[in-house]
Amino acid sequence: MKLWEAASVGDLEAIRQLLEDGANIDEKGSDGLTALMHAAANGHEAAVVLLLAEGANVNEKNNRGDTALILASKNGHEPAVRALLAAGANPNEKNNRNETPLLWAVKEEHKAVIKDLVAAGVNTEEKDNHGKTILMFAAANRYTIAAGALLEAGAKADEKDNNGQTALILASVEGHIPVVVALMAKGAHVNEKNNHGETPLICAAKNGHKELAEVLLASNALTDEKNNRGETALICAAKNGYINATRVLLKARAKANEKDNNGKTALIYAAKNGHKEVVKAILSAGANVDEKDNSGATALMYAAANGHKEIVELLLANGANVNEKANRGASALMAAARMGQLEIIKVLLEAGANVNEYNHIGETSVIWAAAHAPQGQKYPIIKALLAKGAKLHEKDASDNSAFEIIKQSNHFSPEEKAELLSEQARAKRGALLMLRATARGWREAQAEDSSELGQ
Repeated sequence: MKLWEAASVGDLEAIRQLLEDGANIDEKGSDGLTALMHAAANGHEAAVVLLLAEGANVNEKNNRGDTALILASKNGHEPAVRALLAAGANPNEKNNRNETPLLWAVKEEHKAVIKDLVAAGVNTEEKDNHGKTILMFAAANRYTIAAGALLEAGAKADEKDNNGQTALILASVEGHIPVVVALMAKGAHVNEKNNHGETPLICAAKNGHKELAEVLLASNALTDEKNNRGETALICAAKNGYINATRVLLKARAKANEKDNNGKTALIYAAKNGHKEVVKAILSAGANVDEKDNSGATALMYAAANGHKEIVELLLANGANVNEKANRGASALMAAARMGQLEIIKVLLEAGANVNEYNHIGETSVIWAAAHAPQGQKYPIIKALLAKGAKLHEKDASDNSAFEIIKQSNHFSPEEKAELLSEQARAKRGALLMLRATARGWREAQAEDSSELGQ
């Protein structure tokens, strides 16, 4: 039997005999483990004490750089840990992966071992290459017991890493309430910000942690604090569609019309991203349905462009102005036409959208449909617009008309082209007929029109 084999099972008699027979106490196996490492890893305190008394090297390392103390700490063998520390084991020693005894004790949540290591002089404020302390590591990885033990041992609650993250912010990202409560009980600042300007509440909201948001609000978290992009917790929750977090924030009287740096409100983001229930909640809280962002776009325009029919209907039912224009003159109808949203177009037209409204360079919805709508949607959209009186011959500032675009385009079949262009011709004749009927009487005008058609 090898000495390490006897140590791995804690066979004291065999250890003594092998040592008397001249066994090398620090001999290593193929994995680089000594007898002391085997005894420590398996929690055989008596074997650890014996080997130490016989002169085993307490800080010897295996092939991975692990010491006996690292192995004992990893496996939670507190008596072995104490014996090794008493014999001078280095509590700050690192293996090849920069893992210390404390790191392993935290990972495995060995509370007693954590306390022993801290008592032995481990620096809990030492930081890794990212500026994180061991407490931050525990908070970010939901190690509740370990975080509690570190805080009891005096770890600083508000230390920051290279990104300005505190343990509380990291725990809030994960939505881990027990760690958050423990940190706040030790004085962690609830409104501290990271380098991106994010508070714990913003982090909780943007990740949909409703219960945590309630805990933070109850601890005086500032509801309308903004990050570097100007986003509040409500904007973050609404943008990502977290209805429960949204409701919690609205109940706490978060400002529904607050804007980010781009001028977007929570309502605009919710409408843009298709979060119907969030839109409902924000509207119920008194949000301005026609609020505009920096480009002049409203929630209705974004919902229309992105094909969110139910949200378009909801916004219209709540008084959204169907003919509101953005800074460059685009309307919701134009946005829907450009993006090929046929069903949205039908809803907007029924709501009274001006089919011949134009933007800052004279482009109309039918021009946008002809020029930009996806190929398969051009024809049905233009038909729908023509049915409501769209003018194919209207020209923009560059002298382009939908008529010419259709005529020259390869995106319509010959049959589609013929139908669209003839529909416009019929519409023009019908309008002319009506004018003549008004001036001279229907019968005379009809006869004159028939005569022209026969030529």
